[in-house]
Amino acid sequence: MSTNITFQLDLSHALKYDENNKLSVNVSPRSGNTLTIENDGLYAQANPGQPGSSGTGYPDGYRSDNGLTSGIDSPYSYAPVARRIVASSIVHRIYTCSNTDGSDIQIRSVDRMYCGDMYRVKDTIHNNWNYYIILSVNSAGTAVASHSGVVATIPISANNVN
Repeated sequence: MSTNITFQLDLSHALKYDENNKLSVNVSPRSGNTLTIENDGLYAQANPGQPGSSGTGYPDGYRSDNGLTSGIDSPYSYAPVARRIVASSIVHRIYTCSNTDGSDIQIRSVDRMYCGDMYRVKDTIHNNWNYYIILSVNSAGTAVASHSGVVATIPISANNVN
């Protein structure tokens, strides 16, 4: 079963930043809108029926085909948290580094590397970027464990590829 969740934002009215650069969302008082903003997240009333936008909501332990899981703490922890919906946190990235084995990729403390991410290394002799696919990472997701050979070579002059 595939489940789609839709939020419609009117950028001129619904989405705004306050004086502390905090993002806030205005919720329309229109009839039938059950979306509410609480201190710990967004909530919508569940309707009778199958899980999803037309049904009973998402009971704890529900897993959708598109990466939603309910009743857990985060994508990295299965600690139970009632009535919480968590989406997959995987966003594939392209890193830039100097070593062809990817050993000098710099990531922020909030980032994780995933299989399928890529990195590029500048080849100054041939004036190209050589691209590699990360095939496996260490258990913390902070370093390349294995990688492919060069999967693409793009001229340095083509600077709008990331």
